[in-house]
Amino acid sequence: MLLLGDEPYESERLTLPHAQATQRRFVLIPLLELDFDLTAPDGTRLSDCLAAMALDEGVRREGPPLRLPASGERPE
Repeated sequence: MLLLGDEPYESERLTLPHAQATQRRFVLIPLLELDFDLTAPDGTRLSDCLAAMALDEGVRREGPPLRLPASGERPE
């Protein structure tokens, strides 16, 4: 779990979003593949965070992109 809607969450064992989530390419890329307009609870656009990162952190796609079933279609 990376986000809890638009609300931050904090308990003794869990903080959402993680304090460094916006600084980790391996977190941002999959989130932005799901929704390119996602923002952190403080309003920070996750796409802006990714654009500001250096390109030297290695992240590569494994397998085909996520395909969501159409309405009424059964998942594979």
